[in-house]
Amino acid sequence: MRTLRSIFMPSLFAVAIILFSGPSFAAYYTGKTIAVLVGFPPGSSATLVVRNFIPFWSKHTPGNPQFVVKNKPGAGGQNAVNLIYEKGDKKGLTILFSPSKIAGEVMNARGQRAVHNNFEILGLVYDKHMTFSLTKVGPGLKKPADIVKANGIKMAARSPSSTLDVTGKAALDLLGVKYKFVCCYRGAAKMYAAMLTNEAHLGNVGISGYRSRYEPNLVKKGQAIGLYYLPTLTPKGDVITQDPEFPDMPALSELYKELNGKEPSGTLWEGIKWLRMASPRMAVAAPGTNKQAVADLRKGFIAAQKDPEFIAAHEKRFGSKWIYFSGEEGAGVFNKIKNADPAVVKLLSTKYFVSKAKGKKGKKK
Repeated sequence: MRTLRSIFMPSLFAVAIILFSGPSFAAYYTGKTIAVLVGFPPGSSATLVVRNFIPFWSKHTPGNPQFVVKNKPGAGGQNAVNLIYEKGDKKGLTILFSPSKIAGEVMNARGQRAVHNNFEILGLVYDKHMTFSLTKVGPGLKKPADIVKANGIKMAARSPSSTLDVTGKAALDLLGVKYKFVCCYRGAAKMYAAMLTNEAHLGNVGISGYRSRYEPNLVKKGQAIGLYYLPTLTPKGDVITQDPEFPDMPALSELYKELNGKEPSGTLWEGIKWLRMASPRMAVAAPGTNKQAVADLRKGFIAAQKDPEFIAAHEKRFGSKWIYFSGEEGAGVFNKIKNADPAVVKLLSTKYFVSKAKGKKGKKK
């Protein structure tokens, strides 16, 4: 005769299996939605690259959460950085994937409140940046070297402390170009409209924005010209001067050499290279975010970067490759950026950034 013990043992065993394989052991992000803040408007290059990436991030994050982009433009991306730093939730349900403002932190720039090493760093990526100009600027541009002869150049900018625009100003100063700084355009669409109405002539953009907007609509129609690409740094900090992704324009250093007969050097050139190092797009969560959430998002971020489908999709759309770092490597990258040459900091903070202490803007032309 079967005992009660023998009758109930299989059932108890089955219940145990259900309990230990049920919701309590599901991935942290199962069934959840993550809001991804971008510090620029819809249609901006910052938004385009995030939208292209998040399906792969979802695919490789345990639990396959849904990622939804939330645009929070303002102050050249600064508002979104401050928001996630000061008010971001600790559950990992609201994160940021947008250009960093670490250059402003080092320069003690006005409006900058985040301490970047305090973020939960999920990953960093480096895009490539370039400068273009309309060809109709007097007396007309036929080749990049003509920019130093142009009259009345008006440079479109996002904000006085936008790292991309500060780098653009420094590059023009290095070449000896006379220009007027025209600020502040809230997003790529408004910058593009300014080009069409002759309100501005020259812009500094990431390769994603250049390939998707300016190249097909202006450059290929002969209405604009790619002047140069800004220094691209390898993970070791070496400067790439021959980049096959830009067959139609020189590196800034190549154009400088063509105009001056020598390689660029000095504090301003070192400052430009430092600014490029200080320009990663950063995926971060608020300080103190749930450890499991951070671990899962880091895992998904790095796996997505290696996904052949993502690599192919990114290259097809933007004609470029990212240089990326894992979340674990991010703190080291930020530390390297913060270890800036004092002479570079002095030059950039006094001439190009808006200081918190003085509340004054750097010198403009």
